[in-house]
Amino acid sequence: TTVSPACRSRARSTAAPGALRPTPHRAGRSSDLDLGLTLSLDDFPIHYDYLGQGYGVVGDPEREAIKLLAQTEGILVDPVYAGRALAGLIDLIRRQKFRKDEQVLFWHTGGDAALHAYVDDLVVR
Repeated sequence: TTVSPACRSRARSTAAPGALRPTPHRAGRSSDLDLGLTLSLDDFPIHYDYLGQGYGVVGDPEREAIKLLAQTEGILVDPVYAGRALAGLIDLIRRQKFRKDEQVLFWHTGGDAALHAYVDDLVVR
C-alpha cells in the first residue's frame, strides 16, 4: 500500500484538523479523500497529445497559455508543468471537448518561481 503523492504534501486548509488525511490506495482503485467524494483513476482522463516538444522546452502553446492567464486573471504559471497543462486545457475547450454544463477544475499546483529560469524563452523581443 502506498500513499498518494497528492496526499504526501502538507496543504494549507481551513478544514478541521484530521478532516483531510492521506488515504492509502493502489493504482486503479478508488481513493476516499474524506471530502464526501470517492474518486478513481478513471475520473481523471490523461491526454498524451499535450506532451509538447520535450521536458522544459517552451513552445507557442505554453507561451500563449501563460500570457492569457496572466493577462486575464493575474495568475502566473510555469511553462514546464502548469503552463503546458493549461495549454492543453485551453485547446480542449477550443475544440469543445467539454459540455456547456460540465464543471472543469484546473488545479494550479505552483511552479511560478520557475518562470525566472525561462525568461529568454517567454519574452518576445
